[in-house]
Amino acid sequence: MDENAVGTQAGVHYLEWVYKKDVSLSGGLDAAWIDQVSFPDISFLEADLQIDTVFPPLPAEQLSSITVKGRVVNLGRTTLTSFPLAYRINDGELVNQTFFVKIDPGDTVDVSFTKKCILVADHSYLIYILSRLPEDGYAGNDTAYTSFIRSDVGPDLTDETVRLLPNPFTEMFILEIDVTDADRADIELTDLTGRVVLKSAEGLVPGTNRITIDGSRLAAGAYILRVSMGSKSFTMKVIKER
Repeated sequence: MDENAVGTQAGVHYLEWVYKKDVSLSGGLDAAWIDQVSFPDISFLEADLQIDTVFPPLPAEQLSSITVKGRVVNLGRTTLTSFPLAYRINDGELVNQTFFVKIDPGDTVDVSFTKKCILVADHSYLIYILSRLPEDGYAGNDTAYTSFIRSDVGPDLTDETVRLLPNPFTEMFILEIDVTDADRADIELTDLTGRVVLKSAEGLVPGTNRITIDGSRLAAGAYILRVSMGSKSFTMKVIKER
């Protein structure tokens, strides 16, 4: 058994343990255990509320009555029985609300704001949730956001116009887009929580355009690809394999 101690400077740090399988083909014999990890008591902040996720509005929701929802994590040492949050749409005013929910250290809780917001079709939005906890000891994780747009006419780019090869993919995939005139494609890849993991804008020429997307840094799993060209859009699920 190996035993190691890791020294850090003052501040907030993100520690990650990564196990990578070797070339051995022995099924079930490759494994790693991390046990008895101990932190000094002073290594945790007294109060630290992380805004983990902002959920994009559901397709079935009416744009005139959108409920802002998110997920928070208590990374502090103390149990919270209430906590103030706020949300903001683009550069609009903050909407404040105090949630009277018990959340123990290390636990997560999903929240839904009471005051609904009104969105308009074919407009791009950034929906932010912010922590307003006054005693929060670390401001670096106090805000999260998701991007959102919904077209009134629906996704009128078809799979005959936009194609993705291969799907599933392992390292990269090619996006083929057919257009009759010069245009621009806005490409956005999000995980299933709505977090944007890849974003680019590509100029298109008449004919078939082949755009290579590097997904080698993405974790294995399912993603949502959205291609927008003006008021037209195309959405599909993309699978990343190991």
